[in-house]
Amino acid sequence: MLIIACIIMTFVLLIVHSLLCNLFIELFMITGLSKERSKFQTYSLFSSCGFTSSESELIMCDRTRRRIALACIISGWIFTALITAVILGVVTGLDFKGENSDEYLARLFITLGVCIGVFVIYMFLKRIVKVRRGFDRLIRKIFKKLTKVNSAGNSIIFKDMYLDKVVAEIHINKLPTLLKGKRLVDINFKRNFNLDIMTFTDKNGVIYTEITDDLILDVHTKMTVYGKAVDINKIFNTK
Repeated sequence: MLIIACIIMTFVLLIVHSLLCNLFIELFMITGLSKERSKFQTYSLFSSCGFTSSESELIMCDRTRRRIALACIISGWIFTALITAVILGVVTGLDFKGENSDEYLARLFITLGVCIGVFVIYMFLKRIVKVRRGFDRLIRKIFKKLTKVNSAGNSIIFKDMYLDKVVAEIHINKLPTLLKGKRLVDINFKRNFNLDIMTFTDKNGVIYTEITDDLILDVHTKMTVYGKAVDINKIFNTK
């Protein structure tokens, strides 16, 4: 019976592995990472392979992503320990001797067939768009409830990275003292802070790709900038 239990546990762990990976991929995507980067970083962290690249800075420069990465690493350690225990159980349980060996083999193959069938059904459901969207909505809903959002502070989402600089989307909820009541052209982010403004969105949701004289940085506006993460955090991280 031990080997049958181990076979069942193996397929359960495979499904749990898939669910956990999808969970962490979705969490990284919620924080602004692209789907491709989220997948690569999740599989790298969960498998504890230790693969690193310059793109890992996109995780290290954001506190929420660091917490998600830590949870992913710990989950990977636990999963590795469980799967190792299951493999050892299968190896030590390979004993077909006994009075009812034929019956035992029949139960073994039936269990294996049922497990494979359940796994195939799971993989099929996973590919259904409505099911995937429902799962994503559930994760986002739970994430929003569990994550404490500091509405008084600015939200900084690091979207992409090129060499040693990042593309960041900044939601202004609180203006830094040195920027209060100033026009974007007067602030001159390029000269004073070494940041390039890519887009600016005003309170009405109008997006500007060019900075005009009448644009004023205010609360509830949004801007996308390009520069070093340390410079962006220094100016806009008001926590």
